[in-house]
Amino acid sequence: MMIIFFAETHPIYSPPLLVISVLELVQPILTVLSRCLF
Repeated sequence: MMIIFFAETHPIYSPPLLVISVLELVQPILTVLSRCLF
């Protein structure tokens, strides 16, 4: 929520925050997949 609000209020910094939020969402999925595979 805070990341989306900050991106809306500061559009210049929105691409890096989007990348950070996507990485934060993907990281636990990657850890679960790695635990299942290995």
